[in-house]
Amino acid sequence: MRKYYPEGDIEDQLNFTGWNVAVLMTKVIEACGNDLSRQNIMKQATALKNVALPGLIPGITVNTSPDDYRLITSLRPQRFDGERWVPMSGTMAAQ
Repeated sequence: MRKYYPEGDIEDQLNFTGWNVAVLMTKVIEACGNDLSRQNIMKQATALKNVALPGLIPGITVNTSPDDYRLITSLRPQRFDGERWVPMSGTMAAQ
């Protein structure tokens, strides 16, 4: 970001989200190989399995299918210990 968008705030959530979307789209395009047709892009975008993104909490991954376009289907609960948020063990399904 410092190179291509130096005036951007690295703590701005929209910048952070944009970075994750760009990383994910890069993975989809790479999976397409030389076939960048709409049909193949949709095929690859709806076949993501356990894709880790740099801005997601460790253990939370992106998964899609032709019947379910939701990117994130699990959560990692945290509790506040009076000073900071502490991750609880495991993940849970997002409803």
